[in-house]
Amino acid sequence: MNYEDSSALQYPLIKDYIDRMYGKSKIDFPSSYFYPMQLSASPNPDKIIKYQRKFINYLAISIVYALLPADLRKIFHYKFVKKYSSVSMAYRVQCSEYVIYTRINSVYDQILSILNYQITDNDLLDSRILLNVINLLDMRISILVRYNLTDATYYDKLCRLRSMYSRLYSGYVDLYNKPETDDRAKVIMLFDFNREISVSFLAENLNYCKTSIYNIFQRTKKKMKKISGKAN
Repeated sequence: MNYEDSSALQYPLIKDYIDRMYGKSKIDFPSSYFYPMQLSASPNPDKIIKYQRKFINYLAISIVYALLPADLRKIFHYKFVKKYSSVSMAYRVQCSEYVIYTRINSVYDQILSILNYQITDNDLLDSRILLNVINLLDMRISILVRYNLTDATYYDKLCRLRSMYSRLYSGYVDLYNKPETDDRAKVIMLFDFNREISVSFLAENLNYCKTSIYNIFQRTKKKMKKISGKAN
């Protein structure tokens, strides 16, 4: 049986994942599914692997929801938890239905990326995304290895992704260790601790102009890409 995750991560299924997660019939995951070593006596590893994939699907949605900015989280909550219509949502958040449509699609894109253990360029500056994707990869790798249910090519792919994201996170740690000698550190640290902070706030409180802040973001992204091996 093929356990390569990509076969189950088609874009049209994301809304279905979200609806199931916030619907009335939620799936209860036994605590043992957090600990693959406890499942060694299971007579049905195929079922466990599929069940864990569902767990990762819902966990990825939870991660994205928890990390959304407050205004977008409100839209997400209205649509998928409250089940409001687009007209009702537009009235409540005082924006057009088109804006709501495009913003919801941006959430779908974020979920799809994490489901496929991928990060966007913007995620390069978000240690929370990096850590969560590393955790998802650890979960998937550990259980596939435990039951020897993945081929060498796919296993190598997951391990390379895991290694790359670990290097990226180590790059953050190095940056945090030298805030007095690297002007990027102060900006990135503040932004990473509170994603709601605006560029104007950073510029005013750090005595930088806005252009300098944007330049720091771009320089740091370039450095992180180099660390990951994705630099052009």
